[in-house]
Amino acid sequence: MKAGKKTLLGLATVSAAVLIHATTAQALVASPDVFGLDFRFNNPGARANAMGGAFIGLADDATAAYTNPAGLTVLTKPEVSVEYKAGDYTTRVGDALGYTDYEKSASGLSFLSYAYPAKNTTITIFRHQLMNTKADFTWHDISRNDGSSEQSVYSIDSQINTLGIGLGTKLGEQMSLGLAVGLAQLDYFSTGIRYSLGGTTPGANGKTKTESTDNAEQYTVSLLWNVAGELNLGMVYRQGPKFRLKDSTEWRFNPTADGGRGAWQEMGTWAEAEFKVPDVYGLGLSYRFEPNLTVALDANYVEYSDLIDEFISNEGNDFQATQMEGFSLDDEVEVRLGIEYVLDVAGSPLALRAGYYYRPDHRVYFTGDLAQFPGGQNIQKGDDDHIGSLGVGFLVSPALQVDLAASMGEMATEGFVSLVYRFE
Repeated sequence: MKAGKKTLLGLATVSAAVLIHATTAQALVASPDVFGLDFRFNNPGARANAMGGAFIGLADDATAAYTNPAGLTVLTKPEVSVEYKAGDYTTRVGDALGYTDYEKSASGLSFLSYAYPAKNTTITIFRHQLMNTKADFTWHDISRNDGSSEQSVYSIDSQINTLGIGLGTKLGEQMSLGLAVGLAQLDYFSTGIRYSLGGTTPGANGKTKTESTDNAEQYTVSLLWNVAGELNLGMVYRQGPKFRLKDSTEWRFNPTADGGRGAWQEMGTWAEAEFKVPDVYGLGLSYRFEPNLTVALDANYVEYSDLIDEFISNEGNDFQATQMEGFSLDDEVEVRLGIEYVLDVAGSPLALRAGYYYRPDHRVYFTGDLAQFPGGQNIQKGDDDHIGSLGVGFLVSPALQVDLAASMGEMATEGFVSLVYRFE
């Protein structure tokens, strides 16, 4: 456990609504990261990520299926694109002891697509991993009058994968429109065990388990416009899927059960909770200064406030949802900047890339009455992150392109490998 160079995952956020076993609102909101999933809206592909993720206005390969499907019209041959991503991340938890960082790693196949151009329209099928998060952390409660306190140990494993189809079609020589429709699947698993420290009955006294799978639609509409010469403008709206989290069961430990040996007793199942992936509005520019030098700039407006539209808790033991009050989550503008320079090395192109990603803090923070909820002092806004990236791209053969990228900020380290195969 240490602060540092990894990411604020914050998957505990959904656990606030569906897994934490507390019987009061205070216990439910004691950790700032139990609110608001920490989505990283990375555009797929090592090439894009080496350029800080700035790709909306460039969008000239099969990864455009997710980033900006209008850019698919740039393709002249069928191609397959594959990306593998691995990262080290940190879940930052604020509780009665202050802030603690917990490290975890995640990896997997994050993008796969096939694009087929035909006349003025290109069609693609794709699979995109929007989220792959694993988090283990401990949350400490406030000490009580009898000298006891509580700590809760959580483990969370969650993925969102989308299968989709998209198309880009030319409206003329200078403008294309794009559309993508996908079915996203959320697979969410979490466990939590609460321990009493001190007092008359120390030891485990509560646990929860959530296993939830749900499917939801998501949509993308986009535009790519060749404004003049080598200047391109891209625009995209991406509607995030909306899921229901359910089937979260709570147990309490009864020390007098089973002849005094003690036993876990099921208390009930939580009401469903809504989990809305934020909508994104994106604007991108790209400019080719000369045949081998390209600069790209993206700005994304992310509606993070979608995450707390139905911010709920279980108040009491009836397992009914109640609306949470006194919390805020700001929408943010994220900025990405990238550069690509292509060298000729022994008759073969070698692309050198670098980028920058400005990622404002977007955690839930408490704006209510601290006298009513003292734990809110640890649910406050944090620092922005400034992420740098580097990468290279080269041809293994005339048809096979390999791209490598790495990015690092104060709270995240990620690596990307992509393969693009172009059919003759």
